[in-house]
Amino acid sequence: MIVARLLVALLIPFGLVLIFNQQCNAFWLRLWGPCSHDRQFDISAELPYKAIAFETGFVLPKNTFQAISHDAVCRPGYRAYGECPRAVVDSLGKLIVDKMLFVACVGPVRSLLINTARVRAAIEWVAHKILRRPNYRVSTSLDAETAGVLMIMELVLVFGFAVPVLLPITVMSFLLHAVAFQVNINSQGTTFEREDQHPVEYLWFSLLLGAGLTAWMFAECEWVGRILVLAGMPVCAVLGVLVAEVVSRMFGTEQDTAEQLALSLLDESDDHDDHGEADSGGHWAVDPRVKNALRSARLEIEQGQMGL
Repeated sequence: MIVARLLVALLIPFGLVLIFNQQCNAFWLRLWGPCSHDRQFDISAELPYKAIAFETGFVLPKNTFQAISHDAVCRPGYRAYGECPRAVVDSLGKLIVDKMLFVACVGPVRSLLINTARVRAAIEWVAHKILRRPNYRVSTSLDAETAGVLMIMELVLVFGFAVPVLLPITVMSFLLHAVAFQVNINSQGTTFEREDQHPVEYLWFSLLLGAGLTAWMFAECEWVGRILVLAGMPVCAVLGVLVAEVVSRMFGTEQDTAEQLALSLLDESDDHDDHGEADSGGHWAVDPRVKNALRSARLEIEQGQMGL
């Protein structure tokens, strides 16, 4: 799922712009009907006067020259001097900004509407009465919520350097989604289900793509400071990884946080019934499958702490 989303959202559009855009390789011209004829654009012009060499006085026998050729129109080649990276940012940047604005503004409203009591009752009525699924219960998948957050993160990591407006849009999107998430938990008694844990290591690849795009723009456009960018970004990335690893090993923050989160979630889930219903206080109702997974996780944590 993650690989497919990365391909659809980033890699395939980037490749299509790089291949077909007029400011890059202009491959679309090879699919254009007039370019299928080899001599379609071989155009010559004839001068209305004679050309004479001034030094010798020799009159040139021909007054014609080739104005344009077929290859110049249909096979222009790669456009250098920064035109292609600008075209990539212009084409994909606008698309991603529109997509992020839609996610930030429409996503939270949709989440709140779907999780209202009347909408949930209507959906369950259709499932029970029409679809003949008596055990169906409306729930919100945490997998989908996590996938949406990861999608936003990967887009801003790739294009955040070249399109700075994505940064405030991302902050606004996270804030609105967090508010909607909290309202669904505390006020609307939403039941959440989670089956899988999404890997986040691939975001390093997104960060690498963003750094590569920035380096490509500086090198291709010959901007001032390109040597600093080309040399500084890899060094800073390596130092950041090393510092994070050293801090994690010294203080064990990542492992402790994961263990405490698993144990606290399990302790909270034990306060609710096995059907995943929200209690009167509006706390998070944990799905039974999640409880079983958390119990297994706690057993593994306790065995690890005991050295088993």
